[in-house]
Amino acid sequence: MKLVAVVLLVAAEAATARGTLQDGQHNYQIAIAPGWLPVDAPDGTLLAYQGPGKRAHLAITRVEVGRVGKDLQPRMVDEIERGVEKSTRAYHRLKRKLTMSGIVPVLDLVYERSAPAGGHPLVMNRFLLFRRHTVVLSIAIDPGERTARRDADAMIQSFTPFLP
Repeated sequence: MKLVAVVLLVAAEAATARGTLQDGQHNYQIAIAPGWLPVDAPDGTLLAYQGPGKRAHLAITRVEVGRVGKDLQPRMVDEIERGVEKSTRAYHRLKRKLTMSGIVPVLDLVYERSAPAGGHPLVMNRFLLFRRHTVVLSIAIDPGERTARRDADAMIQSFTPFLP
């Protein structure tokens, strides 16, 4: 029995070493790509990482707005996008897709923006729309950075609900 516990502990540590983060308080998990380093998160941000060579940035935030009933989901998605558009200079949507991860609606929103000096013009978002709150992954990259884009795609896909 002790051997099984040790094997499970070693396996769990190996998963963490590969960059998988699970947050039971905010109910998400994500596999951080190799080479991405944690950076100081601004107020209101749960987690922040920077890609290799500062070519990309990642932030995870939580807002205290939950989802609505299934019949109102299209309206909610429109309102989310309108809010992003209002706060983004030269917003241009590239992708918007609403799916389900188990019982949790998931919104993927990818757009281009005119980036301020030092910013990145391509932004990839995934919204996990829980009943009482929403957790948002945002990754900003330069479109020509293939490695950063591949990392961002993988991290977006790995950002899923975690319900311990």
